[in-house]
Amino acid sequence: MVALLKFYNLTFRLNLLLMLFVASILTVIFYTFITPLHPEMVNKENYYRDHTLQEREHQLSEQLSSLKTSVNYVSAKLNVLATENKSEVNIREFLLNETERSESVLFYAGIDGRLVSNNSKWETSQSFSFDISRNAYYDLTKKAETLIEAQQHDLIQQGFWTEIYIDEFLDEFVIGYAVPIFASSRFIGIVGQVTKIDPLIKLNTEVDVSSGIKFFIHNSNGAIISHPDYGLKLLRQMDTYSSGNINREIVRDSLADFISQNLKLEKPTSYGNWEKQFVTSSSKINGTPWWLVAFQAEEKIEERFNEVVNSYLLLSVMLLFMSALFGSTLVHYLFVSPLKKLTRTLKSQELFSTAEFAKNDDNISDLAHEIEQRLISMNADFNRVNKEISVVKLESLENKALAQAVTFSDNAVVLLDLEFEVMYVDAKTLNLLGVERESIMKMDYFELIHPFMGFIPEQIVNEIRRKNSWRGELILQHFTSKAEVWVNCSITPMRDETGNIIRYVVSHQDISSIKDSQNKIERLAYIDDLTGMSNRTFFVAQLEKLIEISKRGRYDFALLYFDLDDFKKVNDLYGHEGGDQLLKEFADRINKSLRTEDVLARMGGDEFAMIIGGANSNQDVIVKVNHIIAEANRPFLINEQKVTCGASVGITMSDTDSNDPEILLQHADLAMYEAKALGKNTYHFFTKELNEYTRSRIAMETALSKAIENNELALHFQPKINSKTKQLVGFEALVRWTNSELGFVSPAEFIPLAEQSNLILEIGSWVIYNAAKFVQSMDQKVTVSINLSARQFESGNV
Repeated sequence: MVALLKFYNLTFRLNLLLMLFVASILTVIFYTFITPLHPEMVNKENYYRDHTLQEREHQLSEQLSSLKTSVNYVSAKLNVLATENKSEVNIREFLLNETERSESVLFYAGIDGRLVSNNSKWETSQSFSFDISRNAYYDLTKKAETLIEAQQHDLIQQGFWTEIYIDEFLDEFVIGYAVPIFASSRFIGIVGQVTKIDPLIKLNTEVDVSSGIKFFIHNSNGAIISHPDYGLKLLRQMDTYSSGNINREIVRDSLADFISQNLKLEKPTSYGNWEKQFVTSSSKINGTPWWLVAFQAEEKIEERFNEVVNSYLLLSVMLLFMSALFGSTLVHYLFVSPLKKLTRTLKSQELFSTAEFAKNDDNISDLAHEIEQRLISMNADFNRVNKEISVVKLESLENKALAQAVTFSDNAVVLLDLEFEVMYVDAKTLNLLGVERESIMKMDYFELIHPFMGFIPEQIVNEIRRKNSWRGELILQHFTSKAEVWVNCSITPMRDETGNIIRYVVSHQDISSIKDSQNKIERLAYIDDLTGMSNRTFFVAQLEKLIEISKRGRYDFALLYFDLDDFKKVNDLYGHEGGDQLLKEFADRINKSLRTEDVLARMGGDEFAMIIGGANSNQDVIVKVNHIIAEANRPFLINEQKVTCGASVGITMSDTDSNDPEILLQHADLAMYEAKALGKNTYHFFTKELNEYTRSRIAMETALSKAIENNELALHFQPKINSKTKQLVGFEALVRWTNSELGFVSPAEFIPLAEQSNLILEIGSWVIYNAAKFVQSMDQKVTVSINLSARQFESGNV
C-alpha cells in the first residue's frame, strides 16, 4: 500500500495506467447501457401510472353506477305509473318496498312541494327547506320543465348528478343523483338519492405507497373536489366552490392552469406545485362530471434512476480497487521484486557482480550489466575527484575563515563586479537596507543611494578611475520604509594573482544613530519648543549668511520685527496656557504663507522676526506686513472665547541699513516701538532720523531717571489772581527740569517720555509732596493746584 502512495514508484505508475484503462471501459459501459435506462424507466413509470389510474377510475365509476341503479329503477316504475294515471299509489310504501337493498337516502320530490323519503327522519328535517326549484336540483328542474314531448322518452333514461353540497341532517358532504318524473307530458317531480361522497373519494384516491402516486378529482367546471395537498374544508367553504369555478385564491396558478388545459382536452402531462414538478395522467369518470387525475413527483422517478446509477458507481469503485490490487501484485512479482534485489546488491559493500542476474536473460539482467560497467567507470572518476576535493577543502577553509571575519566585524560588506553590479551581499547589509537577497542581486550599486545624493555616483566613479578607491559618507535608502540610512563607506579593489582588478569590495559602517544625535542637538539649539519654528540663535545665524550674500551686491532683503499688541492682557485673562495657545496659532497662520526664501523665528515672549528674501521694493514688503497684521486681527479661539489682538511691525531694509545683524535687529525693534507709539496695530520703517531721535530719547530717559536723586527737578508756583479784585486766590504747581548736560528741558519733551515709562509715578509723588510742603509754609492759606497723570489714578496709590 505504501507503493501505491508514491507517484514516482513503478508500481504506482503501472497501477495508475491499469485503473485508467478500467475506468475508461466502465465509462463507456455507463454511457452505452446505463444512461439509456433513464427514458425506459420514465416510460415504465408512465405506463404504471396510467394503469393505476384506469383501475381507480373503473372502481369509482362502478361504485357510482351502483348508486344510480336504485334511482333509475324507481324512476322508471314511477314514470310508468304516472303515465297510467295511477297517482293513488302510496309512494312512500313503494320507495320502502323497492329499495330495501339501498343504504342511501332515496326520495321523491314534487314540484308541488311534496317530499317523500325512505328515511323518515331525513324527510322530516328537509320538509320545510327542500325546494327543487331552488336547491341543488334546480338545473334538472328547469331543464325538465322546458322539454317537449318528443324528448321525454330520452330524458327518462337519463339522470343528473348535482354539485357536492353539505346535508344538514347527515352533517356531511353529499352528492345527489336524480331522474325527472313525467305524467301526461307534464313534469311533476324527481326521484333522487343522496349519498355521502367523502368515503367513496377516500377509498378510491388513497396514495399508491410503492410508487408515490397520488390522486385528485375536479369537476367539469374546474372546481377541485378532492386533493391530498388541500384540505376539504378549505376547498368547500369558499363561495367560489359552490359556483363551480376554479378557485385561484387557494389553488396555485400552475395547478389551475393544468385543470383548465385538462378541461380543454389538451391532455397536459405535468404541472408545478409547492416548488416541485409533477407528472400526471388524467381520465374522465364514466357517467359523471368528474375527472380523476393521478400525479407523481418527478424526483421520485429520478430517485429510482439514481439508485441504479449509485449501484453502478459502487460496483465500479469495487472493480477499480480489485484491478489496483491485481495490478500491484502482478507488477511486484514481475518488476519490483527483481529491482529490489538489484538495489540490495548495489547497497552492499561487496563488489558488484552480474552473475546472479545473467541467468534471467531479460531486461533487468541487461540493466545489471550496464550498471556494472558504469560502476567501474565511476570508480576511476571517484579517485580523480577525491584529489580535487582535497584542494577545494583547503580553499574552503580559507574562505570560511574570511567569511567568519566578515560576519563578526562591525561592517556590512558588498561585492561589486567591474560594472558596479552587486555580486554578493552579506546579512548585515540586508538587515541594514531591509531587503531580500534575491531583490538586490545584479542591481546597480548606485541605485541603493538615496535620491537626496543623486549627484554622488558620478563623483565616486571618477574618484575610483583616478585612485582605484573611494571613501566618504553616503545616504542609503531603506527599501521598506524609504528612510535615510547614513553610512561611512569605503570602496576598494580586489585583484587576482596577476594584479588585475576583478571586483570591488564595499564596506559600510552604520552612522545613522550619530547623525540622529546631531540632528537632535541641532534641533534643541535652533528650534523654539513652543511654536516649533526657528529660535533666535538660528535666526541670527541665517541673518548673518544673508548679510554676507547682500554684501556682494546680489541679494536684498527686508527684516521685520513684530509682536502682538496687548498680549499681557491675554495672559492676565486666560493664564499662560491661553497665551501659549494664542502664540502657537498665530505662528501657524504666518507659517502657512511663508515662502522658501523667507525665514521666520520666535525671538522670545510674543516677539517674532522675519526675513523677507528677495525684497525689491518697499511695496512688496508692505503686502507681506499687511498680511501679518490681518492674521493678528483675525479672532483667536482661546478657552472657547474669541480673543482679538493686533500686531505692531517694525521694518528695516538691507539696502539702506547696517551690515551688523544685532544693529539691524535693534533698528527693526525701534521701528516696532515707533509703530506702537503711533497707536499700535500698524507698521513703521526704520529711518536715520528715527535712530537719532531714539538715541536722544534714550539719553533723556536715562538722565530723567536720575533727575530726582540729583535734585534737578524744581516746582514753580504760578499765582492765580482775581481779575476784578486783584487779590491772590491760589497757585498752580508747575514742574521744571534743568540738566547739567542737556540744559533746560521743556516739559513738552520729558513729560510724554515719563508717561511712557513708570517714571511718571515717581515724579507725580515728588510733586504732591513738595506742593503740600509749599502749602504748609504759606502764611495766607490759598488753594494750590497740581497736574496728575492718568497712570497715577490707575496705580491706585494716589
